[in-house]
Formats: sequence, structure tokens, C-alpha cells
Amino acid sequence: MKQYRWFLMIAVLCYITIFSPVSAQPPSIITITAPEYLSDIFEDMIIPAFEAENPDIQVEFVLTEHHYGSALIDIENGRYFDDVAAYASSADVLYVADYNLSSYATYGGFFLDLSPLVNADSSLMPEDFYPGAWQAFQWDGGIWALPYRINVEVLVYNQDMFDAAGVPYPDESWRLADFIQAAEAFHIYNSDGEVEFSPLFTLNPLLLIYAEVGEDAIDTSVIPSVPDYSNPRLIAALEMWNQYWRAYDFAEFRSYSLDQTPMSISYPYQLLNQANSDTNTNWRVALLPGGIAGLRAEGFAISRGTAYPEAAYRLASFLTRNQDLLRYSIIPGSRSARRSLAYESTENFFSGDMAFEPEVQAVLDQALENAVPPSQLRFMDVVYSLNSGGADVLMMLDEYKQRVIAALEEAEAQQGRQLIVQMPEIRTTLSPGQVILKFGMNNGFMDEQDNWRDVVDEFVMTHPNIVDIDFDDSIYSGGGSIAEQLDCYYESRALVGLAVPPSGILALNPLMDADPDFSPEHFLPGVLEQVQFDGMNYAYPLTVQPVMMWINEAKFEEAGLPIPDVDWTVNDFTNTLITLGNLRSDPEQPVVYDEAYGVNSLLMLFAAYGGVPIDYQTDPPTYNLTTPQNLEAMRQVINYIREQNLITYNGLLEFQNSTVSYFPPHERYIVIDVLSNFSPYLGNRNPEMRLRPVPFPTGDLIPVSYLVGSAMISNESLNIEGCYEWIKTMARHPERFAGMPVDTRQLDNPALEATQGADMVTFYRQLVNVWNQPNVIVLPGPNGFVPSSTLGAWLEPYFFYAALDHVILDGTDLETEMAQAEENIAAYRDCIRGIDELSAGELEALSQADEQSMIDYLRQYVDCAVNILPDLREQFSFFYQ
Repeated sequence: MKQYRWFLMIAVLCYITIFSPVSAQPPSIITITAPEYLSDIFEDMIIPAFEAENPDIQVEFVLTEHHYGSALIDIENGRYFDDVAAYASSADVLYVADYNLSSYATYGGFFLDLSPLVNADSSLMPEDFYPGAWQAFQWDGGIWALPYRINVEVLVYNQDMFDAAGVPYPDESWRLADFIQAAEAFHIYNSDGEVEFSPLFTLNPLLLIYAEVGEDAIDTSVIPSVPDYSNPRLIAALEMWNQYWRAYDFAEFRSYSLDQTPMSISYPYQLLNQANSDTNTNWRVALLPGGIAGLRAEGFAISRGTAYPEAAYRLASFLTRNQDLLRYSIIPGSRSARRSLAYESTENFFSGDMAFEPEVQAVLDQALENAVPPSQLRFMDVVYSLNSGGADVLMMLDEYKQRVIAALEEAEAQQGRQLIVQMPEIRTTLSPGQVILKFGMNNGFMDEQDNWRDVVDEFVMTHPNIVDIDFDDSIYSGGGSIAEQLDCYYESRALVGLAVPPSGILALNPLMDADPDFSPEHFLPGVLEQVQFDGMNYAYPLTVQPVMMWINEAKFEEAGLPIPDVDWTVNDFTNTLITLGNLRSDPEQPVVYDEAYGVNSLLMLFAAYGGVPIDYQTDPPTYNLTTPQNLEAMRQVINYIREQNLITYNGLLEFQNSTVSYFPPHERYIVIDVLSNFSPYLGNRNPEMRLRPVPFPTGDLIPVSYLVGSAMISNESLNIEGCYEWIKTMARHPERFAGMPVDTRQLDNPALEATQGADMVTFYRQLVNVWNQPNVIVLPGPNGFVPSSTLGAWLEPYFFYAALDHVILDGTDLETEMAQAEENIAAYRDCIRGIDELSAGELEALSQADEQSMIDYLRQYVDCAVNILPDLREQFSFFYQ
């Protein structure tokens, strides 16, 4: 997901944080509630793992006695909203499921709409979720929970019973009438001639009616949405359903064993491990009419009463990718809501290994892609009002709609209700001379490691004046500068050197010169220069997160190709692309998946083929988009994307589409990714895939790009020496970072190999040799801040991005588009000369005094760009709201 409003604000704030003080907020303590059977796994495994990734956030698991039931009935009974309010007040992060999170509760204002947080989170990638899972908790324009676990509902039938009854096997071509006819063949009658069992008792009527009609019964033209029962197909289906219940006398439902049930709509847990089962039942599965399936979803919502929405969101997002939580399901065979985790271990803590036969799994894979989100079945529960038979369908539909509207009116009356989640407070008493070191950070820490707590404890033992280290990850937030709130901080950033000396940051040269352990020769080549201005070191580089390629060894062996190594050339890469492209069975399957996103990967490929369209060594950068050499390099790469579909392209502007067709990770040949704590390939997380890391191929140039994770010290800190010692301690723990240590001596640290694997450490050693070559070209990291002392420079690349999008996605002429992009950049520079440029300090002061004034000021630059290229107006629509 590319949320450019968020990227815009980050770009501006990067300018501020590089060239002026950085800001911070106090640490957060949040609570989470979930079913009691999950309490141990949360306390023993999940919370420690989350706090290792987010050392500034403390999480407390709480059990609550507050629950809420069936929405419409309980609303009419007068207790629903009190129960919901009690539950939403019990914790910041709340376990929910599709059956209990209702539009009545969300319209009543009890849960936080996550849309702004999701839109600002470029790492979440909605496309990684199965469609039905992602939409499970979305309605009325809001995202009300993040799904983490799902079960699909398919048609499960006993083939032997169908054979004995002479009934054809069900499949996706069946209609509602076929199900009713089959049900009649399996009726069981009591001595009074009443039907005491019908297969329709075990068939989800909401899904049957939805499958028959082919669409939902929701009027989305209004918020909140209301029922729309005007579809003639819906009325006809309900009439047929009603006629069945009127045709027979039904006794009180009698339970029958699973082996006595001919068919059901459910998760096919009875087929788990069927090859090793003692049962003789011949179970089969099929999709529902129209090739659809049902879906049950579990997720995590956030209380509207939370005081820490961003911290709560980070926990909810973390839970969607936590493997330990997935294993603790009381429903056998549950799956992750994320595609990228769907092929992970099927082991269940309660039930052991949950494996399906390949033919069953194939049906379930199709069901996962075609499942109807439960949000689309809202208001279909009117069908339960017809199960007793005898009612007039049209009258029943109208009555039910009025009940829904009345309940929504009651929900609206709840919107002003006070909702507060009580939070514990941190209280620390200091003795004279003792301090708490205030340390800020952004992402970059390993998410699979223990908290930094043990490292901090060891550190304070040898530094008695430092009682503790107070972690804070809110360094991009308002409310004061780093000089006021932080002593020192760490962050990962995409840089190509410093264009001006950073304001408020201490030059570390005196500390480094006095440090016998510090020597530039131990640092990765070229990295120390990234944090220097005029020979002064304004940061202590700790880690780099390179943009790299992952080779799927199994796919290469299957194709009979040699596994690329660290020294592979651009000719090797070209031959690999063409060979794999010719061997692939599906022409829609790319050979190279670019998961780094942004323009960065393209620039690296251009450089590998000898082209450098943007020269970042000048200030501002120079755009050489029309030289023959650069055009030829771009043409080669674009041909592999546009003409041959060998490399994915995600579109660089927000309103553009992409060329990406989804194929599961284990089917991909080559993946481009940024080494980070979000990378699914780091630290042997997918050992069964046998992935080998390699750098980009090389030609006349060796393209290199990385995020630099560095620590900086405020020039107003009263704990300068303590900060420097803490930074050195961090440098000795490369296992706590998602990246390659800058200090090459740490490559011998056994903890690094233990966390990231021997292959990664070997790869790091190879990179050291590669980066020492004279023809290395360092490019900005993914979505990198444009290194320039000119504020308006951050907008210039968008003319280049627009040109690439037009060429690749619209098929326009490369030379024409690049020439126009150069003209547009020149015109933009002429336009912004008329703007009175603020310094970084002045811009920060403006943002803290009045955010709208800062937006109005920056709009002058955006207006220049949009007036030259109107296509960019949609890109920066935030400024025109």
C-alpha cells in the first residue's frame, strides 16, 4: 500500500529531523483483552515478542467479565449498548470476531475507525490479506478491526450417504432448489411423522441465500448502511426457503452425530489428517454455488476510549503476523488472514498437526480467495425469521428492516457517550545524581528477539548513575524538540550524505577520538560518510538494511538453473530472466517480485545496466533523463516489465495501478526486499523455502542502496557520556537489529548468526568485499528523503515518477516522457524561486505553532508542481481538501 499523504508528511518531517531537533512523547502502557484460553500465550510469548520489537511500549493482558451478545435482540432488550461500553472500556486492544462486532456497535462510537492508521501504515500491505479476511470488519466507510485468523466454510458431504440415497454429489453448480431437494431425501422422521432432522439444519442459510442471489442485501448509499430487500432474486429465494419450512411439520431439533450428517456448511475439520484417521467415513468437499465459500474471521479492534491509538494499532498490526498466536486456536485447521503466512506450519497447540490431503487443500485454497466476507452477509439474518414458516415474506422483510433502523437510531444516541480505558502509570523515584536516560527510536529493531530489558539491566549495572533507559518511538511527533525531551535516539533513514549540518545534534568527533575502541577502518565502506558533513560525524552508524534479492533455490533447481552468487553480473541476470520467463507455465507469473516498492529498485536495476538518470552527488540532484546511455538502460529494464512481464511494477503514484499478479511466496523465483524487521525472509523465518540472499547484479556499476540505522545525541543533553556508552553497548548487540552491523567486527558475534542465520552472516561478509569495489554507486534507500539543502527538492522526483508510470502502465514513448519530465523539473525550479524558503528550524517552529500554517506554506510548492503537471493534484489531494 502506498499512502502518499503519509509519505509526504514523513518527507517533510525527515527534512526537519535531519536539519533541526527531533521531537518525542512519553512512553505508552496499553492493555489487551482476549479469551481466557489465550492468556498464557500472550503473557509468555506474544507480549514479550511485541515488546522486543517495540521497547517503548509496555503491554498488560487483562481478563474481562464484560461480554456482549446478539446485537439486534439485545438492543431490543435494552442491555446491548451497556455491555458493549463495558467491554470497550476494559482494554485498549480488544479481541473481536465477525459474529460479535456489529455495525450497531461501531455506529454507536465504541470502536475506533482504523482507516487513518491503516492508510498511514505503508508496511501493512492489504493485498497480503485474503480478500474476504481484509473486508471482514469493514463497513460504513470504516475499518473496525484487523483480522488475524480465519476459517473458511465450504460444503462438506458424506459421499457414501449420497451414494446410498441415490442423490448426485453437490458442487458449485447447485442452486437453492437442489439443496432443498437433497435435504428432503435425507429427512429423518419421528414416530409422529414429524421431521426431526433435516440437512438444512446444518447448512448456513445466510450463505445459501447469498449464493442464490449473487449479491448482498445492503444499501450502502447511506451511512450507516441499512437493509435493501428490493432485489427480486432475493425475494424469490426467501419465498422458496419459506415454502420449504411450511411444507413439513418439524419436531424439536434432534442432534445427530457427525457420521450421521450427510452434508453441512462448515470448516472441514473432519477431513484433517484423514489419511491417518481410523474412520471409514468418505468425506468430500465442494465450493458453494457460484464457486464461493463462507468465512469466519477473528481480529483485534481498538477501543475509542484508548489514550494511545498509535501504540494500540501497532499491537493489533503485530498480532496479524504473529505465528504463535495462530497456533493457539480451539478450531482445528484455522489459517492466518495473511497470504504470506498461510503456508506456514499447520501445527495447532491443542490438536497437533492439522494437515489436509492435497485435493482438499486445493479446494480450500480456492475458497480462501473466493470467500464472502461476513460483512457482506449483514442483514441476511432476516432468513432466521422465516425458519418457522407461515410468515408473509414481504411483510417479514419490511418488519425486519424497521427493526434494524430503530436499532441504528438507538446506536446514534450512544455516540456522545463517555468511554475511557483506565491505564496504569509509570512512577520512578530517583536518588540525587541518578538519571533516566531518555532514548528515542524508530523502527529497525528485530521483532523476534527478547526485549532490550536484559541489555538495559546489564548496562545500568555498570553505570550506577543511570537508573533506567526510557524508550520512546514517537520521534516524529510534535510537542517539543529532542533537546527538550530526548538525550539521544536511534532511527533508520535513507540517506546519501548530509546536505547541511543537522541542527540540535551533537558532533561526535571528540567522543570518537577519545574512544580507543572506535576506528573507521572497522566500519562498512562508505557508511560513515553518510552521516558526515564537512568531516564531522553527526551520528554513530549501527546497522544498514540493504535492498537485496532473495533467490528461491527450489525454483531454480526445478528449472535446472545455477543458483546466483554474490558476483553475478547483469548478463547473468538477463539470461536468468529470459530463461525463467520461457519456462514459466503461466505468463502472468513474474520472475522478479519487487517488494521494496518505490523507485529505489528501478534505479538500482537502471544502474546495473549502466544508467544513472538521477545524480544524487549534486545539490539539488541532477536529472539526466535523456542521455542515450540512460535511456538505453531504462529501456532494457522497462522492456522486461512492460513487454515481457518478467519484473513486477507497483506504480509510483498513488492513483496508478500496478502490474502485479499474486502468486504465493513459495512460487516466486526472485524477490526484491529491504532487509528489515518486517521482512518475512530474515532470520530463517521460512527455512523450508531455502532462500539465498544475493546483492543486485553488477555491470559497469555496482548498485548499492540501504537504510542507515544510526544513533544521535542531542547537543543539549546532560547525559552525553551516558548516551555514547549506551550507543556503544547497542553496537555490541547486532542480534537486536533487523540488519547488517556497520562494525564489521560484529560479524563474528555468535548472537548474530543465532538470530539471522549462517547464510545471512556469510552474505554480509560478501557484501563487505563487494562494497569495497571502486565502481560502487550508492543510491537512496526505499522512499528515501531527497538529500538536498533545498526544501522544494522533495517534489522534483514526482515528475520522473509520473513519466515512468506513463511509459510502463500506459505504454507511452520513453524518450518523449523523459524529455517532458526534464522540462517539468526545470519549470518547477523556476516556479519555487519565488517562494520565500524557510529554514528547517523555522519550518519546525511553524509546524509546532500551527500545523495548518505549515500545510499552507508547503502548498505553495505543491501548487507549483500541480500547475505544471495537473496529474499530481490527485497525488497531493491532501493539500486541496
